[in-house]
Amino acid sequence: MVIADKNVSDWIHTENLKFFGKNIMPERKAEVEHLGAPDISYHDAMIVRLGKREIYVAQLPGHTGGDSIVRIEDAKVTFWGDLFWHTTLPNLIDATTSEWSETLKPTGN
Repeated sequence: MVIADKNVSDWIHTENLKFFGKNIMPERKAEVEHLGAPDISYHDAMIVRLGKREIYVAQLPGHTGGDSIVRIEDAKVTFWGDLFWHTTLPNLIDATTSEWSETLKPTGN
């Protein structure tokens, strides 16, 4: 099961085409058209319950319009996806660096 921000559902078959340019090869276009769309879409945030465990999923602005973080409070774990890059420079094609900086700013919590 794939869970993603609503933006991913809206863009998966259109926005990914632009990375190949205007002269996209037919096989690349077919690959994008056949990408699996999310099974469940959310707007802003949602909680998924697996037994007694709550998993918080939220969209945060920055790298792309569909970035999600996944937080499991009782395990003290947060998955940042491609909002966090280590030992490499991020792709900035779709990034909004001012929002991204705000998203990654420590809150003291």
